[in-house]
Amino acid sequence: GAVLNRPSPLANQCAHCFGHDLRFERAYAIGNYQGLLQELVIRMKNQHDEALALQLGTFLGYELLSQGWTEFDQLISVPSHWVRKLKRGFQAADILGARVSQLIGIPKCNQTVSATRTTAKQGTLSTTGRRANVHNAFELHAKANIEGQHVLIIDDVLTSGATTSELARILKQHGV
Repeated sequence: GAVLNRPSPLANQCAHCFGHDLRFERAYAIGNYQGLLQELVIRMKNQHDEALALQLGTFLGYELLSQGWTEFDQLISVPSHWVRKLKRGFQAADILGARVSQLIGIPKCNQTVSATRTTAKQGTLSTTGRRANVHNAFELHAKANIEGQHVLIIDDVLTSGATTSELARILKQHGV
């Protein structure tokens, strides 16, 4: 999902992702996490700015529509452990996902996966540490029927891809 200034010499592979065992098929970002976009995301998360989250979700939804990203059976937002939800009281990825779902008409499913344990903040860790931090941190709900489905995962920031990749790993184990 990184915005590149020139075509990748690796054909269909992004130079940022080359050599990483990422489990998701493709990624899309509304921009690189820098400058104004970085400031807005930090404000959204740290100040629990729901209106800003809805605006960024609107922007992401329209961008996905313009790219033709509508062929999904369901949308899930990266889940947080209940302890983190209780402490924060605000889930940016959930608000983004709800707005994207509304705009592009893909059902948002909150009962597909859950976080099984608390994890350290990804932003404080190295790439290797991020992968270890989220390994086995999610589980599929027992009643979730996802076999053969195409699932869109929404997160507020994708840096190393570790969180999204771990969710994709769990989903693919169950036939997604």
